[in-house]
Amino acid sequence: MEDMLGLMEKTDPGRKNRAAGFDPQKHHSLARKAAAQSIVLLKNEGNSAPVLPFSENTKAALIGAFGCTPRYQGAGSSAVNPLQLENLSQMIEKYLPQNTGYETGYIPGRKRNPSREQKALALAAKSQLVLYCMGLDEPSELEGSDRKDLSVPEEQILLLQKIYEVNPNIVVLLSTGGAVDLWWERYCSAVVYCQLGGQAGASAILEVLLGKVCPSGRLSETWLLHYEDTPAYHYFPGPERTAEYRESIFVGYRYYQSAGVPVRYPFGYGLSYTSFSYSNLKTGLRGVSFEIRNTGCRDGTEVVQLYVGLPKSKVFRAVRELKGFQKVFLRAGEKAFIKIPFDEKTFRFWNTASGSWEREPGEYTIYIGASAEDIRLEGHIFLEGTIDSFPQDQLLLPSYCAAAVSRIQKEEFQRILGHPAPDSGWEGRLCENDALCQMYYAQSRIARFFCRLLRMKIERMGKPDMNLLFLYNLPFRGIARMSQGVVDSQMVNGILDFVNGHPGKGLKALFFGWRSNRKRSRIYRKAEVLGNRSGPQKNPAFRRKDTI
Repeated sequence: MEDMLGLMEKTDPGRKNRAAGFDPQKHHSLARKAAAQSIVLLKNEGNSAPVLPFSENTKAALIGAFGCTPRYQGAGSSAVNPLQLENLSQMIEKYLPQNTGYETGYIPGRKRNPSREQKALALAAKSQLVLYCMGLDEPSELEGSDRKDLSVPEEQILLLQKIYEVNPNIVVLLSTGGAVDLWWERYCSAVVYCQLGGQAGASAILEVLLGKVCPSGRLSETWLLHYEDTPAYHYFPGPERTAEYRESIFVGYRYYQSAGVPVRYPFGYGLSYTSFSYSNLKTGLRGVSFEIRNTGCRDGTEVVQLYVGLPKSKVFRAVRELKGFQKVFLRAGEKAFIKIPFDEKTFRFWNTASGSWEREPGEYTIYIGASAEDIRLEGHIFLEGTIDSFPQDQLLLPSYCAAAVSRIQKEEFQRILGHPAPDSGWEGRLCENDALCQMYYAQSRIARFFCRLLRMKIERMGKPDMNLLFLYNLPFRGIARMSQGVVDSQMVNGILDFVNGHPGKGLKALFFGWRSNRKRSRIYRKAEVLGNRSGPQKNPAFRRKDTI
């Protein structure tokens, strides 16, 4: 705790000892390095050679609202105040002195503006190359709500198509916090996934574009061809009150690889400005070793990945699972000897029969690759097991054994659960575990109106209002916990009675709950004033009822 408080004092810009132990410029440089190493190069093509990296003398146009107002961080609890925030429209002069200028082209959340688009097209037409900033704004992906699809806003795609008609040499700089549908990538030569790059993201992007930094970021999730390809498509959001995770362990790359579903970009994917070769794999009981060589003409960093699979498993499992990785920097022509150790988690699975982690006996396949699909080396190792009894009979779980989990029937799902699936139907009454956003089921017109009002405010908000989103998703039981003693459990029950169409009963419970809660609060405050702090803890009369 002392170390944490000391770090807070050093890093807080407002404290007097800032100069003593904190250098803002070093902090900014570290932020730039982290952002540059996180950038993922998804596509890099051209007529005769890849478009990236390009020269400092390139006459490039910068287009897109994110070029001036960057998506540099998430919303909600991840939001911080940067010491120094860069944007591309400012930094491009330093890195590309021959740039042709900047135009917004679009503004997120607003209707298309023909005048704004024409200015962007005119700028693109007189340039050698277009740097087009696309992505999702904060209201599209934030804490407290789920995205409805994988789409990038239509106005951004329409502008991309128009730019392509006047200048096909387009590099898309994509700023999002997660995967999106890239069906439109046919209209650009390169796609650079910038993610949310932090305060120094702009200079990091330009250093990657110019080749000062060789891209080495890798995807931490699979990017799909179609949203419908996800195994949760038919289960989420769930019907009415529940969401069923019928896909079990087959989430992300574990599903796509096992079920043979084509994807746009696999887990662990990322291009580089150089190339690497793998060789001489050796497997042992403690780990694996192999050689990697930089076979290109540029220095670069590779992320080598270790996957493990058990082809003849008696337990349904993914074809291969990531069990280790290592990031290695190599100069052009240089080679390195890599070791990735096994640990107690490498070969284990959760055995529902024994209620513990176990290792199944058999010959495991070891995969070494540059992504979940780009496997360069394969090896084998036989291991004894630690298992006495296996979980469910494979014959009773045919869909799970075949990884065909996109449409699991209820009976098979219940075998995995070990008990009947909860009824997702609505019983006609809201309870303390339901959220305020579910008041569209309420019997009270006033409650339904309040729910619609909250939803309209959320749909119309520009900058994310986390307090509003928190309120919208707050369960009724949370009212007692978040009101600092003003509302107790008896009053919550009164609110629920009112919402469920019993206004008289509800108002009565609210009144008597408020009166008794007020009485207890007076006794509690009096005891504190008198210094009898142990009284409220020992005497049940002092205890509040907000215990839901």
